[in-house]
Amino acid sequence: MRNKRNVTLLAASLLLASSTLAQVRSWQNVQGLPPGAPISVEAAHRISCTFDAATDEELVCEQTIRSNFMLPGSYRYRFERRSVRQVRMERPEKGALIGAGIGAAAGAALGAATWHPQSGYTHGGTTFISGALGALFGGVIGHHFGHGEIIYGQ
Repeated sequence: MRNKRNVTLLAASLLLASSTLAQVRSWQNVQGLPPGAPISVEAAHRISCTFDAATDEELVCEQTIRSNFMLPGSYRYRFERRSVRQVRMERPEKGALIGAGIGAAAGAALGAATWHPQSGYTHGGTTFISGALGALFGGVIGHHFGHGEIIYGQ
């Protein structure tokens, strides 16, 4: 009886895992995105862009280039479905919040550990300022390097 229960649990786990995997890999997830959604597409290279549309055969998105040295411009990309290896729904604000939290903790710990009475600052002030600077740097790094949820993958 115990073996039958273990086999049933194993089968249920495999069924759940396969249905979850099927949802992640579904092209319908890409087709259901709202226009303007921030995504990244991995084909020959990874490109961050905003979603425009997707058909059964292709995905179209637009990338806006912002630079101090060049005039802003935008590029429209068309990817054949068979060349798309992965699509992620990007959430840069989530990466920024996580990075800011980690940076604040690391900065506050470093400030608290390196404080000494001759510094001219209070222990709490040094810890606070170090934490704030850590949050700033961590937020910037997290915003640029955090990746979102995979909605399609081959």
